[in-house]
Amino acid sequence: MDIAPGESPIGEVIQESGPDGIIYNAFIPHPLPSSPIIGIGAYEAATQAAMAVARLDQALSQLPEPSLLVRPIIRREAVSTSALEGTYAALDEVLEADFLEARQMSNEL
Repeated sequence: MDIAPGESPIGEVIQESGPDGIIYNAFIPHPLPSSPIIGIGAYEAATQAAMAVARLDQALSQLPEPSLLVRPIIRREAVSTSALEGTYAALDEVLEADFLEARQMSNEL
Protein backbone atom coordinates (compact mmCIF):
# COMPACT_ATOMS: atom_id res chain seq x y z
CA MET A 1 0.00 0.00 0.00
CA ASP A 2 1.51 3.27 -1.10
CA ILE A 3 0.88 6.43 0.89
CA ALA A 4 1.15 9.64 -1.02
CA PRO A 5 3.17 12.46 0.57
CA GLY A 6 1.21 14.20 3.35
CA GLU A 7 -1.58 11.57 3.69
CA SER A 8 -0.61 9.82 6.94
CA PRO A 9 -2.55 10.73 10.11
CA ILE A 10 0.38 9.68 12.36
CA GLY A 11 3.25 11.36 10.60
CA GLU A 12 4.42 12.80 7.35
CA VAL A 13 5.51 11.05 4.19
CA ILE A 14 8.14 13.03 2.34
CA GLN A 15 10.09 12.41 -0.82
CA GLU A 16 13.86 12.41 -0.72
CA SER A 17 16.40 11.99 -3.46
CA GLY A 18 18.85 9.19 -2.73
CA PRO A 19 22.56 9.23 -3.54
CA ASP A 20 21.73 7.22 -6.65
CA GLY A 21 19.37 9.95 -7.89
CA ILE A 22 16.24 7.86 -7.29
CA ILE A 23 13.37 9.53 -5.42
CA TYR A 24 12.38 7.61 -2.26
CA ASN A 25 9.47 8.06 0.12
CA ALA A 26 10.45 8.54 3.77
CA PHE A 27 8.11 8.46 6.76
CA ILE A 28 8.66 11.00 9.52
CA PRO A 29 6.42 10.13 12.51
CA HIS A 30 4.78 12.79 14.64
CA PRO A 31 6.51 13.17 18.05
CA LEU A 32 5.17 10.94 20.80
CA PRO A 33 3.29 12.67 23.61
CA SER A 34 5.30 13.23 26.79
CA SER A 35 2.49 11.67 28.85
CA PRO A 36 0.59 9.12 26.78
CA ILE A 37 -3.02 8.50 27.68
CA ILE A 38 -3.55 4.80 28.28
CA GLY A 39 -7.13 3.59 28.43
CA ILE A 40 -8.61 1.12 30.89
CA GLY A 41 -8.58 -1.57 28.18
CA ALA A 42 -4.79 -1.41 27.97
CA TYR A 43 -4.47 -1.73 31.75
CA GLU A 44 -6.85 -4.69 31.77
CA ALA A 45 -4.93 -6.41 28.95
CA ALA A 46 -1.60 -5.85 30.73
CA THR A 47 -3.05 -7.22 33.98
CA GLN A 48 -4.43 -10.31 32.22
CA ALA A 49 -1.07 -10.91 30.53
CA ALA A 50 0.83 -10.56 33.81
CA MET A 51 -1.53 -13.02 35.52
CA ALA A 52 -1.12 -15.52 32.66
CA VAL A 53 2.68 -15.29 32.89
CA ALA A 54 2.49 -15.79 36.67
CA ARG A 55 0.31 -18.90 36.20
CA LEU A 56 2.71 -20.27 33.61
CA ASP A 57 5.68 -19.62 35.89
CA GLN A 58 3.91 -21.38 38.75
CA ALA A 59 3.06 -24.39 36.56
CA LEU A 60 6.63 -24.62 35.25
CA SER A 61 8.06 -24.50 38.77
CA GLN A 62 6.16 -27.70 39.59
CA LEU A 63 7.62 -29.68 36.68
CA PRO A 64 10.70 -31.84 37.26
CA GLU A 65 12.28 -30.72 33.93
CA PRO A 66 10.59 -27.52 32.68
CA SER A 67 13.06 -27.08 29.82
CA LEU A 68 11.36 -30.01 28.06
CA LEU A 69 8.33 -27.75 27.52
CA VAL A 70 10.04 -24.38 27.31
CA ARG A 71 12.65 -25.25 24.69
CA PRO A 72 10.15 -26.16 21.90
CA ILE A 73 8.18 -23.00 22.64
CA ILE A 74 11.33 -20.91 22.25
CA ARG A 75 12.12 -22.67 18.96
CA ARG A 76 8.60 -22.03 17.63
CA GLU A 77 8.92 -18.36 18.60
CA ALA A 78 12.23 -18.24 16.72
CA VAL A 79 10.47 -19.48 13.59
CA SER A 80 7.79 -16.79 13.78
CA THR A 81 10.34 -14.08 14.55
CA SER A 82 12.52 -15.12 11.62
CA ALA A 83 9.51 -14.66 9.34
CA LEU A 84 9.21 -11.06 10.54
CA GLU A 85 12.86 -10.54 9.65
CA GLY A 86 12.36 -11.94 6.16
CA THR A 87 14.18 -15.18 6.89
CA TYR A 88 11.95 -18.19 6.53
CA ALA A 89 12.73 -21.47 8.26
CA ALA A 90 10.31 -24.27 9.00
CA LEU A 91 10.06 -25.52 12.58
CA ASP A 92 11.53 -28.89 11.61
CA GLU A 93 14.57 -27.11 10.10
CA VAL A 94 15.10 -25.14 13.32
CA LEU A 95 14.82 -28.29 15.44
CA GLU A 96 17.17 -30.17 13.10
CA ALA A 97 19.75 -27.37 13.33
CA ASP A 98 19.48 -27.48 17.12
CA PHE A 99 20.07 -31.25 17.05
CA LEU A 100 23.05 -30.90 14.70
CA GLU A 101 24.61 -28.22 16.94
CA ALA A 102 24.32 -30.47 19.99
CA ARG A 103 25.79 -33.36 18.04
CA GLN A 104 28.73 -31.26 16.81
CA MET A 105 29.41 -30.06 20.35
CA SER A 106 29.50 -33.63 21.67
CA ASN A 107 31.88 -34.64 18.84
CA GLU A 108 34.26 -31.81 19.76
CA LEU A 109 34.57 -33.00 23.35
